[in-house]
Formats: sequence, structure tokens, C-alpha cells
Amino acid sequence: MSIEEILKLDKKITFRNLIYSKYEFTWGLIGLSLFLIGMSIMLYWIFNGFKIKEVWCLPIGVIFYIISGMYLMDKNKRVIKKHYKHSLLENGNWDYSSLVKIRMKIIKKEIKGKIDLSNDNLLFIIDSLKNNSEINKYNYFILTNGIVMILSVCVGAFLGGFSNFANGFEDYLKAFKLIAGISLMFISLLVYMEMAFFKEYAISRKKHKNRLIRVFENIYLKKNAR
Repeated sequence: MSIEEILKLDKKITFRNLIYSKYEFTWGLIGLSLFLIGMSIMLYWIFNGFKIKEVWCLPIGVIFYIISGMYLMDKNKRVIKKHYKHSLLENGNWDYSSLVKIRMKIIKKEIKGKIDLSNDNLLFIIDSLKNNSEINKYNYFILTNGIVMILSVCVGAFLGGFSNFANGFEDYLKAFKLIAGISLMFISLLVYMEMAFFKEYAISRKKHKNRLIRVFENIYLKKNAR
């Protein structure tokens, strides 16, 4: 079994493959619906000009975000209880150590009969993976440029972009608030997409080697524990 084949095992131990791939369709639908409801409530407040009497929309929207997160966390726990019961803590909950146990079991199963898990072989694998695991610092390129562009639009609008179209200061202020609100939502969306998708995609191909290193290091430590 080559190092390249070992690196491919990372796909089998990602959180997405271990947990999310075992979600029922309705779980994802409900979680997404709760998130969208929260976003819709906050958008209602923004498009209504940030009215003080409707500021209740802000905490209500946040509450829906929290409920969505708690709901998905509960489903994560259900998946682990059903498919990876051996990894649960004594109190029936799970944490990062549970994921470590799950990943160790999967890796051992995948390499069984292909590699002798002697100390020398484990150390060689760990060293080989480390030599290929340089991780470059992510610079948030998309988020940084997106914020600069959006803020430029806001400043341009404030300094004169709407002055030619507004009938008075109140119309001017309402238009600017609308643009500022939309800009805030775009920035929030950029932050979410940067953290959840672009950053993950950009560094996952480099970072996955470190995840495998930790798995093999834990196998080595467990093998030599006294």
C-alpha cells in the first residue's frame, strides 16, 4: 500500500462522510428551513428600514439560527449513537475524542492485511505524511475583496450616489439604509461562504494529511500504551 493510497483514505474519515452522509433527507430540510426562517425575519427588519419598533426581528432571527444549530447537533449525536456507539463517552454524549476513535477504527479496517502496523511502519507512515503536510496560511482573499467592494459602494452612495435621486434628506437616508442593510447581508453571506466552503475547499487538500497524521499517531500511542 503506497502513501498515495493512504492519503486517499482521508475521504473516508471526513466529518461530512462520517456524519452528514448519514443524515435523513428531512433532517437537512428542517435544519435549512429553520436557518432560512431566521434569515427571512432579519431581512424583513432590514428592508423595513431598521425600524426601532420592529427591532424584535433581530433577536427572533438569531434564536432561529441557534435552534437550527441545536437541531443539527442533536442529529449528529443520533447518527453517532446509531453508527458509532463504541465511540460514545460514559455519559452517552460525544466529543472530539469520539471522532478520534471512529477514525482510528476505520483506518485500521481499511489497511488491515495491507500493512503491518509495527512501530517502525507506523513511524515511517507518520514521517512520510508530515513531509507532505505543509499548510499555507489562508488569506481570506474572497472575503477581503468582497468587503472592500461592498464598502466602496456604500461610501459612494453616501457621498453622492443617491443625492441626485432623493427628493429630500429622509428619502436619501432611507435609500442609504436600504443599501447598507443589503450590504450587511452580503457581507454576512460572504463570511458564511468563505468559512463554510471556500476556505474549507482551499485548505482541505493540504490539511487532510494532518488529520491522517493524528490518526496514525493515535494508533501508535495506543499500541505502545502501558
